[in-house]
Amino acid sequence: MKTIRFFGFWICLALGLVLGAVSQRPPAPVPVSAPETHFSADRAMADVAAIAQRPHPTGSVEIAKVRDHLLSRINALRLEVSVRPGEGFSQHGQEGRALSAAAVQNLVGVLPGQDRTLPAILIMSHYDSVHNSPG
Repeated sequence: MKTIRFFGFWICLALGLVLGAVSQRPPAPVPVSAPETHFSADRAMADVAAIAQRPHPTGSVEIAKVRDHLLSRINALRLEVSVRPGEGFSQHGQEGRALSAAAVQNLVGVLPGQDRTLPAILIMSHYDSVHNSPG
């Protein structure tokens, strides 16, 4: 009887571990051909490849090209888009004693929800790169 309980315990434990591992697997990637309403990693990587071709630090000619690419993609997704000017600051140098400032343009894309009484979700990211980076 103890042997049956012993093996039963290990079988249940193994089954629990397998089921736990299977339930944690991410979903399969959605193909590029999926509707625009579904996220596609392949579609996103095409944008990353376009953006990361060369460095595009704040204030450069390349950042304007990246901004234009992002604006065209946001418009293609039929989001409400606005460009909001601002200023960006960064500390650098030894012990952060040097300060740099530059004009920036923040891109805001709005996808209205079905129920406007619910709280909004904000997703944000930088689209500039560091000087001397690969892109």
